[in-house]
Amino acid sequence: MSSYAIEASWDRLDRNSGVPLHVQLRNALQQQITEGSYRPGEAFLTEREIAARYHVSRTTIREALVDLANGGYLVRQQGKGTFVARTRDAFDATRLSSFSEDMWRRGLRSSSRLLQVTDGPPAEDVAAHFGSDVRLVRRIDRLRFAGDEPISLQQSHLPLPRLAVSAEDLGDDSLYRLLEARFGVFVTTAEEVISAEVASTVDANLLGIAEGAPLLCVRRFAFSQTGEPIESACIRYRADKYKFYVQQTRGV
Repeated sequence: MSSYAIEASWDRLDRNSGVPLHVQLRNALQQQITEGSYRPGEAFLTEREIAARYHVSRTTIREALVDLANGGYLVRQQGKGTFVARTRDAFDATRLSSFSEDMWRRGLRSSSRLLQVTDGPPAEDVAAHFGSDVRLVRRIDRLRFAGDEPISLQQSHLPLPRLAVSAEDLGDDSLYRLLEARFGVFVTTAEEVISAEVASTVDANLLGIAEGAPLLCVRRFAFSQTGEPIESACIRYRADKYKFYVQQTRGV
């Protein structure tokens, strides 16, 4: 459980706590949603109502509401208000985030088991992302956990020699945070394709599921803050543990 996942009173925040006010507020509001005080699709509290109840600033309120929206608990519709998400157990597919960040928003501890780190020429689709100048990539295979439960298999390709991440660098933390801290590279945009697969014998044994069980396969092509192609990844999620949420607007 995240150190920030601390229960707060529904109507009172602890201003002497070391936990930031917006985090306490987010936890209090999240508790009301998860315990059923507001039904899926129902209008949520307005900023004015939250301010009156908790005596906090609009800035604090907006930070908490953004966290809840990013975590899939709320949907904010411009000109209409804020509503409880109809699928609050799903992850927002419109927001680029790492597995570690997804789990943190759910109040879960993420961890990894490093399976292998290998170097070699890129496959055709990986080469198409990086361009002809990249002739060697580093492939990183990890098994990702939420708490003690295996959730996904993540295969990342990074361009060499630009991003020579070593096995020693990789721990339980986010690969994206490592790229930021070690190389000054920020993954800011990505293109993704989501498809269905079935678990192979190897996948099933690692994920603790039956062979042939459904998986959600996400192909991600990520770019840095300067538009440089940074990562080509294939992430296979257990379909019984991972859902994606997308809010769509119909064009005219």
